[in-house]
Amino acid sequence: MKVSGTKIRAQRRARDYSQEYMALQLGISQKSYSDIENGKTQLQATLLRKISEILDVEVPVLCPLANTCSSDIKDKHDQLIRFLIVNSIDFPRELI
Repeated sequence: MKVSGTKIRAQRRARDYSQEYMALQLGISQKSYSDIENGKTQLQATLLRKISEILDVEVPVLCPLANTCSSDIKDKHDQLIRFLIVNSIDFPRELI
């Protein structure tokens, strides 16, 4: 996720945090953190969430794709609910 790395770097620099500080907060090496910013590693959702917490920003600020994925999931959920209703299939209403 190179785009995320670029955005993460910009947010980190805006707060005047060092890579060493970020790495320490995340429990990883500075080299591993540098690899994240340079797009050399696959960024896992849990790590992205931790980075967003440290930087005090929402995940989509760092990774717009996260917002897109969330939207896609909601669309699929809505389609499934419509299918169940149209076909008179019972389902727990709390899933709506």
